[in-house]
Amino acid sequence: MSDHGTILRLGLPDHLAERCAAISEGSTGAPPPSPVVVAWLHHACRIDENPVLEVACHAARSTNSPLVVHAGFGGRHDFANDRQTLFMLQGWAGLQADLRERGIAMSITPPDSGGTSGLRHLAGRARMLVTEDHPRNPYPAWTRAIAAHVHGPVIAVDASCVLPGRMVQGIHDRAFKFRSACESGWNARIHREWPACGLEAPVAGEADLPPGALDLMGRSDQDLRDLVGSWPVDHSVGPVPGMNGGEAEARARWNRFLETDIDRYHRRRNDATDDGTSGLSPWIHHGSISPFRMAREAAARGGDGCDKFLDELLVWRELSHHFCRTEPGHDRIGAVPAWARRTLEAHRNDPRSMRSWEAMSRSRTGDGLWDLAQSSLRERGWLHNNLRMTWGKAILEWCADAPEMLERLLDLNDRYALDGRDPNSIGGLLWCLGLFDRPFPEDRPVTGSLRTRPTAAHARRLDPDRLRHRIRGHISRDRVLVVGAGVAGSMAARTLLDHGHDVVLLDKGRGPGGRSSTRRRGEGRRVAHDHGCQVLRLRGDHRRPLTESWIRDGVVTEWRPRVRLIDGTVRPPADDWYVGTSGMKGLVAHLQSDLRVRFGHAVAAIRRHDDGWHALDENGERIESARRMVLALPAPQARRLLEPLVEDPGRTIDAEMIRTMSAVDFDPTWTLMTHGVEVDPGFDVATDPDPDVSWLCREASRPGRDDHGAWTMHATPDWTRRHLELDRKEVEPLLREITARILGCEVPPGDAHRWRFSLVSRPAGVDHLRSADRSLAVCGDWCLGNRVEHAIESGIAAAGCILRDLGASRVDAAAGTLFQDA
Repeated sequence: MSDHGTILRLGLPDHLAERCAAISEGSTGAPPPSPVVVAWLHHACRIDENPVLEVACHAARSTNSPLVVHAGFGGRHDFANDRQTLFMLQGWAGLQADLRERGIAMSITPPDSGGTSGLRHLAGRARMLVTEDHPRNPYPAWTRAIAAHVHGPVIAVDASCVLPGRMVQGIHDRAFKFRSACESGWNARIHREWPACGLEAPVAGEADLPPGALDLMGRSDQDLRDLVGSWPVDHSVGPVPGMNGGEAEARARWNRFLETDIDRYHRRRNDATDDGTSGLSPWIHHGSISPFRMAREAAARGGDGCDKFLDELLVWRELSHHFCRTEPGHDRIGAVPAWARRTLEAHRNDPRSMRSWEAMSRSRTGDGLWDLAQSSLRERGWLHNNLRMTWGKAILEWCADAPEMLERLLDLNDRYALDGRDPNSIGGLLWCLGLFDRPFPEDRPVTGSLRTRPTAAHARRLDPDRLRHRIRGHISRDRVLVVGAGVAGSMAARTLLDHGHDVVLLDKGRGPGGRSSTRRRGEGRRVAHDHGCQVLRLRGDHRRPLTESWIRDGVVTEWRPRVRLIDGTVRPPADDWYVGTSGMKGLVAHLQSDLRVRFGHAVAAIRRHDDGWHALDENGERIESARRMVLALPAPQARRLLEPLVEDPGRTIDAEMIRTMSAVDFDPTWTLMTHGVEVDPGFDVATDPDPDVSWLCREASRPGRDDHGAWTMHATPDWTRRHLELDRKEVEPLLREITARILGCEVPPGDAHRWRFSLVSRPAGVDHLRSADRSLAVCGDWCLGNRVEHAIESGIAAAGCILRDLGASRVDAAAGTLFQDA
């Protein structure tokens, strides 16, 4: 217990007082008007045995102040995505309902609430703020930051560890030392009941809640999913079928495990193909079940299985919390032991078989067991801990050095795992780099004296087919048909494929590209023109790992041409420019590398039937069908397919959807492709060099291109509109004359191409559109803008719409204790 005066004055019972620490005693200025006591929760998502709530209720009664419990999504979490956000929201919705039954108000604020965050608003009115004493970064820094805005005291309460973390004496780097230091403290607590403590407090009114607070009462699970879909989070990682957040779910799963499986835990826990673990780590991470109850009930049951479970729950889990508490830089490479850093540094330059982030995240490393483990994380949000150790160790040989390995471990685990971003995750992942371990005498390439866990050896200890069935069996996912195989459609398709859906793409073209096309011309088709999308800028940090992977794997390459600006000056690009290494269509081809694409199929109509969506050709014959459909087409083309369905009895497509697409405007572009120009005009790219020209490019300036004197020119939208309906043979000499004027030389005859839907001039302003029943989604760059990044995000958003739909995936009753609904 902290000896700060505030905690002493509260007169808390011993079991609560020992868990409290004063972060700040508050200011001495005038108190805020109409003050409240605030309980800020971020991991302790439960009513049962929640010391944060109990301390807050005690403080509210003692000061006769209304109590507001708060949980918000305003913090800028790494890897905030649909999966993590929905799991949290399901838990908070249940807690809000439970608190309301007790007369306690709970505010939940979304990430897009705007202006001052809900927590900051409440902090300005707080007589006292009670929160969790949670050691994992960034929460200690966030707690200190919010304390600066609170007039009254700020108290942190340990709601996670049976032995409060601040009571552990010394600093311990090995499990046996930690056990010795804590054993008496654990034994004093796991054999006694948690004292009854009423959750009563003065009632807060509506005016006490922050602006934008959500009332989730009466909202269905699908409502929560739709709400998450409207938030600015990463929609590329979908919810896990059968894994629902909340205290009721956690208690049901714990009771089932305690009654049927814990007695065999010591024999079955290390077999990744068996259903021998509790699978409760996601709910423990989010505080949806009391660790005090789990420890107490396991100790009361007794036996070898319970003893081993307690060893994991108390020793290894609380050791990780202890490490995070005593090592502020616990998520950086400097936190691993000195001996491990030395051996890793000594082998920094050893030859390695590099893998990109994309190859790892999508299970494309070529290592069968590792890829299967990664599929478990990506598709099911969970990885058996024994297999996770082997998974983690393998990454070092695929990374440039240990810091990159740690970055990959944290990314892949915390992005996909529902138990990620946890002190226990930190302990387990850094164990792969030597934490809580010792050096081994044999010095090996790359790993040095670190303990090794070869995937080949682990694979021999289990049945891969059984593991594959455990991960992917007992679940059925709807087939999805994607119409339009450009960037948006390809991104939507592979996002769905990565979540286990069967996907097929249809496209009217002869090959990959869409508006990111590469045309080959001339004798032997040796002259390449990127005649659609000209440059990739790939702005923003949101997809940085994807961009870095494409560079590392040679999908795209940096382009540094001489750029002539509108004022006539010539210089390199002001920001990073990239091009497809084998032409702009190379990026689309890469996105489609493991997709099933049927080219040469123009969809003339779509129809909804009892078995799903049908794509029809011009003769009304069915090309393909699926339960779900994504239209990744320019807005006018998508609108023409959907308009006949507005009056269908099912009313799946509404008029508002059509109006939104009708409001989208595109600029058309006539393009000239020519080669055989033998002069160097002193620039490679000219932007707006003429009132009739928006872009002129020397194709040989693109990396890896042969110099055939090839140039590509885009006319301005205004010029194109004036000549839009001319035949290409009529337009070609006009374009050639303009190009010759700019280059100052004769230009050989070439080819003209008309893009009716070239650049979006007025986007829809939403990342995708969907049918009322979520069975059909529409996407394209036109939803958000006119860049490749917009197409990527829109395709992901359309896939996310399907992944969030409750009916798109179904878990069988035989799925086992982990993946079956409780």
